[in-house]
Amino acid sequence: MVISLKKPILLKQSTKKLSNKQQLELIKLISDLLNHGFTLKNSLIFIKKIKNKEQWAVNKIQSSLTKGEPLYQGFQSVGFSINVVAQIHLAQTHGDMNGVFKNIYKYLSDKENQKVALVKVLSYPILLLCFLFFMLLSLNYYLLPQMESIYGEKLNQNLGTLLVKIFPKFSFGVVIAGLVGWLITWLAVRKKSELVKSKLYMKIPFVKTIYRCYCTSFFCREWGRLFKQGLEVKKIIAIMSDNGSTPLMIELAVVFEKGLEAGIPLYQQLEPFTFFEKNMQVVIEKGEAQGSLGDELMIYGNLCWEDLMNKTEKWLLWVQPVIFLFVAALIICTYAAILLPIYTEMEGIF
Repeated sequence: MVISLKKPILLKQSTKKLSNKQQLELIKLISDLLNHGFTLKNSLIFIKKIKNKEQWAVNKIQSSLTKGEPLYQGFQSVGFSINVVAQIHLAQTHGDMNGVFKNIYKYLSDKENQKVALVKVLSYPILLLCFLFFMLLSLNYYLLPQMESIYGEKLNQNLGTLLVKIFPKFSFGVVIAGLVGWLITWLAVRKKSELVKSKLYMKIPFVKTIYRCYCTSFFCREWGRLFKQGLEVKKIIAIMSDNGSTPLMIELAVVFEKGLEAGIPLYQQLEPFTFFEKNMQVVIEKGEAQGSLGDELMIYGNLCWEDLMNKTEKWLLWVQPVIFLFVAALIICTYAAILLPIYTEMEGIF
């Protein structure tokens, strides 16, 4: 069997999409109803009765199913990301719909909580930085010219004054350079393969840690469910290559299939891919020998997800203090620019 390198089908339908909050609510309802014994079909019918705002989305998913399209296409058409869509696609193979929708809810919930936490951490410091930026601008264009007329060249000998003068221009330059750099990077990598992009992510500090934990958790949990259903490695790789999988899964499927044909075990093929934790190879090797690969992969995947959440929370705790230290340094420079020339002049008088 030859696996073709193909991109997931992107459906060209209505641009109306569910918001992140609506997606979270819809997934939670489906997960709760499945947990209480509802079928997916009955869950969608029930949600239509109690959720007026989401009726159009449920109708769209039901319409997709009526046409004989896979379940994941219905969710994709109402705005769910490819990471969510891929999990639903795999769930149609291994059958653990309840477990998958629980994981999707946890994934979306954790993502939303981190977004809220980041906004809380950054909102006040950013507001303070903006206020300070405009204050420094006003100092540059109104107060410092008047002080220069009084104190002359003595003012420019003050380090605080020089920093106050340079900072607005420097900040503007950094923002422009950052935007240009981001645009150039985006244009350079947008048409690259997912494997190439993944290698680039692994060269960026902090990003590589988050990306490695996420990839390991995602693949371990989804592979774990498939192995628990008794599927062989070759069958799992064939499923990975289907439309509905993430682009990274499709590209990896091609690599893994070639490796298996050459007689290389799956765990050995993971070694070149640094976006997987090294322990993942050990889990697969030992799990295959002991016959408990599915359970071990799911447990390890859950541990990696919890590790990811803990790391991001720790980093968020450092963001605000670092910004406040930077703001404090600017405030000190501002006071130095205003007060030092005055003190110097007073020393000359007395």
